[in-house]
Amino acid sequence: MTPVIKILPETLEQVTSVDYHLIVLIGSGEWQFALLHTQTKSIEGFLAFNFEKKVEPKEFKKNWDKIISEYRFLDKYYANVSIVYRFDEAILLPVDDDLFSHSSVLNVLYGEDNGAMVKEECVINEGINIVYRVPVMIANTLQRHFVNALINHYYSFLLQSPAKKKLSDVIAVDFFASQFTVMVIRKNQLQLIQSYNYSTPEDVLFYLLTIAKEYNCSREDIILQAGGMIEEKSALFTELKKYFLHIIITEMPEGFESSEAFNEFPVHYFNPILTIASCVS
Repeated sequence: MTPVIKILPETLEQVTSVDYHLIVLIGSGEWQFALLHTQTKSIEGFLAFNFEKKVEPKEFKKNWDKIISEYRFLDKYYANVSIVYRFDEAILLPVDDDLFSHSSVLNVLYGEDNGAMVKEECVINEGINIVYRVPVMIANTLQRHFVNALINHYYSFLLQSPAKKKLSDVIAVDFFASQFTVMVIRKNQLQLIQSYNYSTPEDVLFYLLTIAKEYNCSREDIILQAGGMIEEKSALFTELKKYFLHIIITEMPEGFESSEAFNEFPVHYFNPILTIASCVS
């Protein structure tokens, strides 16, 4: 299995559990792994895998075992491990919302799934509960492999990110292999976090223009912040520039750095991992 991005430290065999935080980001169509040096706040290793189609739960362990067997540093014990799920069957609810069973709400929105477990986490500062589903086979595989891991949904890190506190009116978009995640903030208030599937630039434009209209975001004034796997010299980026006048590309968070090997790639490629790292460091 060939990664789309492979950056590993030359002294990989000397990586010790006490010095590094392993970040594992698992989506339905992409997996990312990062080694964060806890003292220097430096990202020193990164692997990204994209899959041609959604990885079904029954296929997860086979793909997981292939990666672990080839990249043995992932099979080591780390004192700090973060497993971050980026599955789109997720909802945000007020913390005091006890009118409905959270699993019932997920069933209404996404249909019943007896092969998935419902997980919930509270972002206290935002007064929000993130309720989401994870396939049991995937959760069990990862929990057995990383027995000491902290488990969160990606939305939790978007809500807690130091970068978010600096945003007042923005549509922030992180691009992945065949999905993108959107966070809308208007007048310093969170309006939306949602993930969408796409295969063409027109798909992305449809969703973003619809979102801009729904939340009264003037395309002449609103900032569109783009990060993740998007090329600035691509048909998608060209189309975005036609409709949004103010586009900014995500940068390295303050206080963080990366090894020289990362200079081969644009910083915004790593924004999802950097968003997580800024919260766990």
